[in-house]
Amino acid sequence: MNTLMPKFARTVPIQDQKDGRTKVIHVYKDFDIYNGLMERFLILATMMDPAIYDFRVCVFNYKGSSFGKRFQDLGGKLDSLNSKWEDNPLIIYRLYQYLKREKPHIVQTYILKPNLYGRIAALLAGVPVVIATEVTLKNQAHSVASRLRDLLLHPLNALLNKYTDVILCGSDAIRLQWYTRTLAAKLKVLH
Repeated sequence: MNTLMPKFARTVPIQDQKDGRTKVIHVYKDFDIYNGLMERFLILATMMDPAIYDFRVCVFNYKGSSFGKRFQDLGGKLDSLNSKWEDNPLIIYRLYQYLKREKPHIVQTYILKPNLYGRIAALLAGVPVVIATEVTLKNQAHSVASRLRDLLLHPLNALLNKYTDVILCGSDAIRLQWYTRTLAAKLKVLH
């Protein structure tokens, strides 16, 4: 039995892998457009001790990129669901199958759709610790159609917040957008 049980984790014990490492899977939409999150993954690939952590990034789709290759060269494991359309809700099922097979101890998701699809799949797969990461304010989509779509997705993410162990926020402003009294202890700001 692994003693890694953060204060925010459910009471479900985290089972050791055969090799004793903690498996952490980060869920994001792709690894093809460079942004600050890609930089974070590159840093994690160099800093995560492979003797302690089995660290992976699972993306909806990966077409190949120089920073994806660099991530893998640094020791990061990159798994793709090979979905051609990132809005496809069938990604939830593919992700569920992936998580059931991989049996991670911790799943951390990033931004709107990966937070939505990733948390549903992680909860269905029985992942012991589920962390959501919000790095942008609501209503930041690039088009009117996307903002209308987000009006439907944000309430679903808010519902999932109740079943999520921690919600990491990129700023105090983001934390305030998601704040409710019942979520206060789960909302953490990254500084």
